[in-house]
Amino acid sequence: MLIFKDVGNLDIINEYIEKNKLEELYFQDGLFFGGFEDDRLFGLCQVNFDEKGIAMGMIHVIEDYRGQGFGNAMVRSLFNKLELNGIKFVYSPSANKYLDKLGFKFHGNVYGCDLKEMFNGGCSCCGEDH
Repeated sequence: MLIFKDVGNLDIINEYIEKNKLEELYFQDGLFFGGFEDDRLFGLCQVNFDEKGIAMGMIHVIEDYRGQGFGNAMVRSLFNKLELNGIKFVYSPSANKYLDKLGFKFHGNVYGCDLKEMFNGGCSCCGEDH
C-alpha cells in the first residue's frame, strides 16, 4: 500500500539521504514528507522555513518509482498538509520545469506556488475536480 506522510525520524531521513547521495541537497531544519510502499521509503521531499517564508527544498524519488506520478503525489500531499495548516505560499529560489508542472509560477519576481489556488475545490493528490 502506498502512503504519503511526515517523516520525523532523523535516522530514517539520514539513511535515505546517505544511501541516495543527497547530502548537498537537504537542510537539517525543515519539514520532511515521504512516500512509502509497505514501510519502504521510496521518496522524500522537504520544505524549509526561512526569513522569506516557506522554501521548497529537495524532491527525490528512487529510480524504480519514477515516471508513475508518485513524486507529484508526495509533493502535493505535503502541500495539502501545509495549506490545511494555514500556509498559503511556497517559494523556490530557482525555477525549473518540474516545479512548473506542480503549479509553480512567477508571482511578480517570486517563483512559487499559491497553495490556496492549487487546492481550490480539487483533489489534494491528483488535482482532479471531485
